[in-house]
Amino acid sequence: MVLPPSLPSHLRTAPIELAGNWGRMLEGAAAQVIERMRQACLDGVRLVSDRQPTRLRIEEHTSGPPAIWLQADQSDMAWVIVDIGERDWSKLAYQFGHELGHVLANSWQANAKPAAPCQWLEEAMVEAFSLRGLRPLATGWKDIPPFAGDNAFGDAIAKYRQNILHRYAGLAESQGLTRDATT
Repeated sequence: MVLPPSLPSHLRTAPIELAGNWGRMLEGAAAQVIERMRQACLDGVRLVSDRQPTRLRIEEHTSGPPAIWLQADQSDMAWVIVDIGERDWSKLAYQFGHELGHVLANSWQANAKPAAPCQWLEEAMVEAFSLRGLRPLATGWKDIPPFAGDNAFGDAIAKYRQNILHRYAGLAESQGLTRDATT
């Protein structure tokens, strides 16, 4: 979707382009999942930054971690890298949502170099942002699936999200970070 020149573009409406190796995925399928996750993540979020990208590039790599590509050319494009398997829509939504959180936090331009001691705080926030987005994505998928007859996959997205939350709960418990209900 390209907006007419008279309308300002921002994170909610910036055109999305796909790049990289998407394998044998159905044409347009990844773009549909990405757009739905963007809507789910940004629903109810007030965008106030004056440093929002006017374009989003989502690039599939066949290996390596998801990331934001920090460009030195002062581009107005936020460049997100994901690494998913073929038609792994839950993983695509989750990784894209996390990286979209970094874009929301203005960590998409060349001068946004992650650093201690506070990078962990942004990581926690964007992780929560992605997990928050997976919930309405799952519900919306069940109600109106992007692919005909695929309503049941909404449950798979919800389970994917729940599994991540269980892993975090286990980690917190292993580090003594759970609260004793008796105190």
